[in-house]
Amino acid sequence: MRQLGFIVFMLMILSSSHSMARDHLVFTPLPMQDAHLVVENSQRLVAYLEAVLSKPVRIRYVADYEQVVQLFKAGEIDIAHLGPLTYVALKQQFADAQLLAAERGVDGLDFYQCWIVAPIDGITELKHIKQRFALTQPLSTCGPYSVAPLLDQAKIKLINLTTAYLGTHDNVALSVLRQEFEAGALSATIAEKYVPLGLRVLAKSDKLPLFPIVANRQTLSDEQRLLIQHGLLSIVADTTANWGLGQQGFMPVEDQDYDIIRQLKAATHVHTTP
Repeated sequence: MRQLGFIVFMLMILSSSHSMARDHLVFTPLPMQDAHLVVENSQRLVAYLEAVLSKPVRIRYVADYEQVVQLFKAGEIDIAHLGPLTYVALKQQFADAQLLAAERGVDGLDFYQCWIVAPIDGITELKHIKQRFALTQPLSTCGPYSVAPLLDQAKIKLINLTTAYLGTHDNVALSVLRQEFEAGALSATIAEKYVPLGLRVLAKSDKLPLFPIVANRQTLSDEQRLLIQHGLLSIVADTTANWGLGQQGFMPVEDQDYDIIRQLKAATHVHTTP
């Protein structure tokens, strides 16, 4: 038992010292879209963080939400932009994940929403879904935990459908437009871009908490975390007009704001393995 405790202690030391050995910090953005778009949209925020911290910050794109969680725990990620469900999953496994701020929604909205969509010339109601349903990722907020309750209202069980995880929200929208699936679930913000191209909105989730910026307490000092938090919350929205990530600015956030996600997860019994 004592030997096991020593091993755990050494792993923590190695993890926390990893970023200290680097000459830069690592920022990982949420992989909601294709890599080049996500990286491009993160550039201005990362440049701002570099100025705030007086230290280089590099973007590390990770396509899989679960891998983001594991890399964060391993000390390979110092700062991350996460979805609400991914944050909840990370915090459950890793107490040293610290909320710093939440990205304001489009037009300054203080909530996030998931939509279930179908092709405009396809089904017209949830109850008509019979077979194929498109999802993003198991740890996506717009994944099984938000979709299952909406389908339940139409007396449809997600487990009885043929589901596929397509990775990004754009992939879901495009696959539904091509009628490869009867319906799919994705972020309202991204879905809105495709509605003029032929998506029909079948259902909308309740209002959900916004996407947080999370710091790794094992790899960042108290001073660094305070600098980042103060820097994010002091941004004047007018100065971020040309930004991608963070374009609407940031707002204070607390862990309890994500209790609604925890409750949704606890109340929804679904399989999340692709």
